[in-house]
Amino acid sequence: MPWGFFRRSAKVALEVQLDRPQGPYYPGEVVRARILVRNEGGTVKIRGAEARLFLWQRYRQWVFIETDRDTEEDPTLFVDDEHWEPMWEEDVLHVAGRQPLPLPKRLPRGFQQVFQVAFRLPPQTAPGYQGTLAQGGWSLHVALDRPWAKDVRQSLLVPVVVPPPGVHTRPGLYGRVSHPNVVAMQLELPGLEFVEGDTLTGSLLLKSHRPVEGREIRVVLEVREFIPSNSPAGPMENARPDFRETIEAARVVLRPAAALRPGESLRLPFRLEIPRLWRPTSATGGDGWIRWFLQGVVDRPRARDYRVEQELFVYNGR
Repeated sequence: MPWGFFRRSAKVALEVQLDRPQGPYYPGEVVRARILVRNEGGTVKIRGAEARLFLWQRYRQWVFIETDRDTEEDPTLFVDDEHWEPMWEEDVLHVAGRQPLPLPKRLPRGFQQVFQVAFRLPPQTAPGYQGTLAQGGWSLHVALDRPWAKDVRQSLLVPVVVPPPGVHTRPGLYGRVSHPNVVAMQLELPGLEFVEGDTLTGSLLLKSHRPVEGREIRVVLEVREFIPSNSPAGPMENARPDFRETIEAARVVLRPAAALRPGESLRLPFRLEIPRLWRPTSATGGDGWIRWFLQGVVDRPRARDYRVEQELFVYNGR
């Protein structure tokens, strides 16, 4: 959810409810909501009120901090404090609509009024995501502007689903192998498009060209996040590193040990669940991304593992 969008008032209460609280809403559909404004205290002045539907994002970025501060030993002596610090950048990408709420300028004690609002989502839009390095999505935001006092605000995430487009659905053999001269490895998959919560059924195929030994054969599903560094290299220091995060979403051990002679082949079926991590394949802020990768691995002690890897395209619903 967008940080900084929630504040409470001791007197005025806002209640916002979507017509479909659990969704899903699809691109191009209308989002409807019921808004209750209630005054639980004395008379409150209102300068204006508005509801709006907007697409937002937040993501990690390097920020250069430059401050002067005094030293603990001598408060009259100032030193420069310059450093790079990872912080959150927040953007509003698109406002789908605004609707004023016609409230009186003064809300008496016990005042209560219900509003109905409706906004149409764009026909082409991205899904929401809740990553470690970046978050984003659609929010319905209601604000009451109070003069000389804290505004009253409430915001709800709108569960927008972008279903698979049906482009990468052909069954086949997939993957890029790390040591093709030693062992050929392929992932037999029903396609490359999936939805969080799906069960993926496939097989790992191996054919050795040389003797292959390993302590384990497994299949691993990873979610990777990446945001390139926005910190340029200065004359006195190197640029800050990129932002990277990898989560192991699922793992299936196919064999506890591996020993293949030259020319020997294996076909190892597997099933794994794609968990609901609220991280569909996405482009994120800061020119970053969230992507899913399936790996077949021959685990080798004290040596580079033999791997085959294929990117999957994971969506947040159908």
